[in-house]
Amino acid sequence: MATPRYIDSVRNPKIPGFEWQDPEDDGDRKMFRDILEHGCQVIAVEAGPRSLDFSYSVGLFLNFSHPEILIMGVSSQSCHKAINQICREAAGGRAVREGDERTELFDVPRPVKFVPVDKQRYFDYLGYAAWFYRSLL
Repeated sequence: MATPRYIDSVRNPKIPGFEWQDPEDDGDRKMFRDILEHGCQVIAVEAGPRSLDFSYSVGLFLNFSHPEILIMGVSSQSCHKAINQICREAAGGRAVREGDERTELFDVPRPVKFVPVDKQRYFDYLGYAAWFYRSLL
């Protein structure tokens, strides 16, 4: 088995104070492998009674000191593709910044503006990421 590309995140995390959580199940172990092999993992959440479909990243901050990405109201397949594109760009040193606008992240050009998520809403939308990074709280 090949060494994961981002194994240094285990041995020497770029984020002071970050500690890997103990995996609770096979899903967590797969998530950790994906973060170490690909740089991030995309979590897709189906629409609920008071929310749209949404997807978000876990691992961008750990591996690239890049903000995690949350995309709402777009199919999980489209979100997955867009977040993976941002991950590849982050691996190459390109960062999305607050206020940036992009139109080429989806198959059909649509304007996207990057804005911060209110920290009080993290657990509403970024539950797994909040659990993953809880050593930083």
